[in-house]
Amino acid sequence: MKRPIISLISPPPRANSRQVPSALIYLAAWLDREGISNNIIDKKIQRDPFVSIGMADIEQISNEIIDQIRDTEPIFVGLPCYTTEYTAVMPLVKRIKEQCDVKIIIGGLHAALKHEDFLFENSPVDFVVIGEGEITLSELIKACAQGLPLENINGIAFRKGNEIIKTQSRERITDLGILPQPAYQKIDMDYYLKPTRYVVRLLLLSGLHIFTTRGCPNQCTFCANKTRMVTYRPLQDVVEEIEWLRENYGIESFYIADDTFCLKKERVFEFMRLLNKLPHKLVWAMETTVRSIDEQMIRELKKAGCIQIDFGVESGSQDALNRMKKGITIEQIENAFRLCRRYGIRTYSTLMFNTPEETEDDVKKTISLMKRIKATNYGINLTVPYLGTEIYEKYVFPKLTREDYHIYSDPELAHIIPDKRFWLANHNLDLDKLYIEVLLRFTFFRKVFDITLNGNYWLTLLKSKRKKDYITYLFENFKRQARVFWRYLLMFTSRDGQKVQCWRKS
Repeated sequence: MKRPIISLISPPPRANSRQVPSALIYLAAWLDREGISNNIIDKKIQRDPFVSIGMADIEQISNEIIDQIRDTEPIFVGLPCYTTEYTAVMPLVKRIKEQCDVKIIIGGLHAALKHEDFLFENSPVDFVVIGEGEITLSELIKACAQGLPLENINGIAFRKGNEIIKTQSRERITDLGILPQPAYQKIDMDYYLKPTRYVVRLLLLSGLHIFTTRGCPNQCTFCANKTRMVTYRPLQDVVEEIEWLRENYGIESFYIADDTFCLKKERVFEFMRLLNKLPHKLVWAMETTVRSIDEQMIRELKKAGCIQIDFGVESGSQDALNRMKKGITIEQIENAFRLCRRYGIRTYSTLMFNTPEETEDDVKKTISLMKRIKATNYGINLTVPYLGTEIYEKYVFPKLTREDYHIYSDPELAHIIPDKRFWLANHNLDLDKLYIEVLLRFTFFRKVFDITLNGNYWLTLLKSKRKKDYITYLFENFKRQARVFWRYLLMFTSRDGQKVQCWRKS
C-alpha cells in the first residue's frame, strides 16, 4: 500500500458503532480528488451498538490504531472528537505523538465549540479544524507541505509559541454537489452491513445511514449544533449513491440521517419520485419534525417504501416544549402520530425527563402524551446539558473543566444524573427510578422483540442473502435484551439502596 499522507481515524468509543463514519468517508473522497493520499483507520469490536464500550475496549482499540499508524507511517493523523469522546481521544493522541512521528489534527463538534481544549501548553495536538473539514483540511496539508503561512487558512487554530492562533471562520460549503461520492471502499462494509437494530431504530435490518443535507434550522436549547443554515445535496446524487450501494454492496435498507429531512415539501416529493424510478425497491426510514408533515406526504412516503418516521417529541408539556424552543405544539404531535397510525407507518418518539425547569406536572403530562400518541417505540433519556448548548450555559455552574469531561463519557449518562450540576428540573422526583419505570412500562416488549406487519419489510428479509445472520442476531438479541431489562427490573424493585448513583436536587 502506498504510504498515506494522512490517516483518518475513528475514535475508540465508536468501535461498536454501526453508523458509517460519514465525516471520514467524505473527507477521504475529497482528499483523493485533491491528490492527497489517505487511508481510514476504523477499528471495530464485534459487538451490538446498544452495548457500551468499556475501558478495556478503549485500550485494545487504541493499541490497534497505534500499530497501524506505525505500519503505514503517515505524515498527518486526523481525528474527529465529540465531547463524550474527549477523555478517550486525548490519551490516544498523546500516545500517538510519543510513539509516531506525525502531525496531529483534531476536528469535529468539540473542536468547533472549544478549540482551546486541544491546544493547551504541551498538548500533543498540532492543529484544530473548526467547521466543515473538506476544503480546510486539504488547504492545511498543502500549506504545510509548501511551507506557506498557516494564518492564511480559514477555519483552523494552532499554537504559535505561547499564543493560540485562531484564523478567520471558514465559510460553509453552500453547494454540496461539489463533493464526490463518499469513499465507502475505504471502510469494512461487511461490518456495517451486518443486520442490526440500529439502522431503522429497533427494527432488525441490514442497511446504512445516508445524508441529504447538512445543518439544522431549529433552535432546541439542548442541542450543541449551531449550524443553523441548511445546505442540500443534489437529490440525483443521493439516489445514485443509494443505487450504487445496492449494486455494489447489496444494501437492503437505508436511514436518512439528516437532522430533519422534510424541511422542503417539494424536495421530499422529488426524492420520492426519483426513488420510485429505481428498479429495486428498498425499505427506509427517516427523522423529521411533527410540524413538517401532512396527510399527503405521509401517504406518498408509505408508497415510496418509508416504513418508519422518527420524531423528536421530547415532552408532553407545552410549557416544557416552549422552554426548550422546540417550535412545535402538542396538537401537531398528536396529529403526526395519528396520521402515521392511519397509514401504517411505524413511529419512534424521543422523550426526555429532567428538562429545564421541569415540574411534576410536566412529567405527568409527558407520560399522558405517551399513552395518547401510541408510538411504535420510544427513546427515553434524561436531559444532559452538553457543552455548547444553551442549557449548559444557563444552568451549569461552575462550568466543567477539561478534567471534568470524563462525566460525559459515562455509558449511563442519559439514564442517571451523574453530577449535581446536571440537575435541571424543578422537582425532587427520583429520576433514575422514574426513568426505569417509564422504560419498563412503555418499551419492555419492543426492546426485547420488535416485530412489524409491514409486507415490504418481510419481503426484504425473505429475499435477503443474510437470512442466517438475521436468525443469529434475533436469538442473541432476545437473550441480551432480556438480561438488560431484568437488571433494570431489579434496580427498580431494589430496597437495599444498591441502585445506580443519582444526584438529587436538595
